[in-house]
Amino acid sequence: MYNSLLYAGIPVIIIDVLCNWYSKLAVAVRWNNVISDWFYVGNGVRQGSCLSPAIFNVFMNVFIVKLKILNVGCHISGMFVGCLLYADDIILISPSVIGLQVMLDKCHEIANIISLQFNVCKCHCMAVGKMSRVVISPMILGSEEIAWLDHIKYLGIYLAFGKKTMKFDINPLKRSFYAACNSVFSHSEGISEIALLNLQEAYSLSVLMYASPALSLHSKQIAELNACWNSVIRRIFGYQRWESVKAVIYGLGRLNVTYEFLVRKVKFYKRLFFKSGFMHNIFWAALLSDNSGDCMSAVFIPLDKAIENVYLRFHKYVYD
Repeated sequence: MYNSLLYAGIPVIIIDVLCNWYSKLAVAVRWNNVISDWFYVGNGVRQGSCLSPAIFNVFMNVFIVKLKILNVGCHISGMFVGCLLYADDIILISPSVIGLQVMLDKCHEIANIISLQFNVCKCHCMAVGKMSRVVISPMILGSEEIAWLDHIKYLGIYLAFGKKTMKFDINPLKRSFYAACNSVFSHSEGISEIALLNLQEAYSLSVLMYASPALSLHSKQIAELNACWNSVIRRIFGYQRWESVKAVIYGLGRLNVTYEFLVRKVKFYKRLFFKSGFMHNIFWAALLSDNSGDCMSAVFIPLDKAIENVYLRFHKYVYD
C-alpha cells in the first residue's frame, strides 16, 4: 500500500504519518456488550475512516494502469473502459475472448505482486451480442477456471445476456419491492393514507427505482414496474384492481413510475453533463450516438424546465 502511494506521487512526509498511524492500529470486538482483548491489525485500511477510500483507490488503480498498457479490452471513442472498479469489485470488458484472457492473466500477475487473491468462486463470465449463444471454454484465472453464465448479479442488479445488447432482469427487483411493501403495510395500522403513502415512497418505491437512471429497460419492463406501484396506490386508497389511479397520482402531485424514470434519468444526465472526468467523457460519447432520446436533449435546458416538461407530459397522459 505504501509503495502504491509513493508511485502515485504522494509526499513522503504524508506517507510517514500514515505509517505511524497504521503501526498503532488496534481493534477489539464487541459481542452482546462484551468487549474482547485488543489486538493489532497489520492488513487493510481503517474501517470507517474518510481517508480509507482514497487510499484504497490509489492502491487498486494499478489494475487500471497496467491493463490500459496492454491495449486490449473495450474502448469507447478512444477511451479505455475495459476495467471498471467499485471498491473491491472489478469488471473486465473485452470484445474478444483472447483479449479477455490476456487481461485475466495480467490481473493474476498484479494480484500476486501486491499480495491480493481473487475469489474464483465469485468470478463469472458473460457474453453479450451475436455470439452470446456460442459455447465458449471456461476462462482461466491463475490455475482455476471461470465459468460462463447467462446471467450475473452485480451491485444488486441482475444482468442477462442478449443477442444485441445487455438485458436486465427485473423479477428479483419486483420481489424485493413487494417484500418492502408488505413490511410497511404490516406496521401501518392506524396510519393515515398520506402518511402511509410517504412511507411506501421512502422505503418501497426507492427499491423499485434502484439504479433506474443507469438502466436501459424496454417499455414492457417499465410498464410492469408501473403496475407494481399502481397496485400499492390502489391498496392504500381502497381502489379495485380494475380501476385506474392515474388521476389519483396526478392529484397528489406525484408521477407514475414511467414518468418518474424520466425525471431520474434527466437528473442523472444533468450531473454527468456538468461533471468533469471519465463519466463525463463516456456521457458525451453516448450523447453523440444519440441513443437516449428525450433525456439526452433535456440536458441542454435548465433542470427545472426539463422536470416541468415531464410533469406536463404526464398531465396530458392522464387526461387524454
